[in-house]
Amino acid sequence: MNPLPSPPTDNLYKFMALSGVWLMVFLLAFYAWLMNADYEIRAEAKELKAFITAQSSLRNIQARLASVRAGHLGENRLVWIPKEWPIEQEVHVLSEVASSHQQTVETYQKSNHNKYEESLDRLSSMGSTWFLVSYVAAAFGLTYTGFALWYRRVQKPNEVAARIELDIKNTSLRKLELEIKQIQRHRHPRKTL
Repeated sequence: MNPLPSPPTDNLYKFMALSGVWLMVFLLAFYAWLMNADYEIRAEAKELKAFITAQSSLRNIQARLASVRAGHLGENRLVWIPKEWPIEQEVHVLSEVASSHQQTVETYQKSNHNKYEESLDRLSSMGSTWFLVSYVAAAFGLTYTGFALWYRRVQKPNEVAARIELDIKNTSLRKLELEIKQIQRHRHPRKTL
């Protein structure tokens, strides 16, 4: 059993109209895919920003910890660490923050990147703008032309033919009613006094 409906081949205009409708459905699906890709790219941009920030901060923290281990306590001081903190507290806080940043960096490096970017690059390189414009024009053009011609060349004549047929049936019915009345009059003539 075929899950897709069979195309209407009884009428060219109906086929054009429904083909245009299907093109629009696929266009809406493509638009939904683009919206999802946009959302994913924005989320990926946020992740990239967090990765770059974490990587930069991690480098600064590691440089400060290396200076502390080397005994150069005045070098590579971080502005967000209060100067009055004892070295042990500073090393403890820097180690915890470094661990958090390291986890962010590793998570970003393990995650799958650029899956939508590659698809969008491929679409862009294929001249997709002209294709998309042509596709939209074909979808709307087929739908409008198909329905307009279907209505003018098929539906209107069918309606006129149906009206004429109804008029003929009504006229025939009235004629039959008159004939029945005449037959009844002949069978039951009026009594005169």
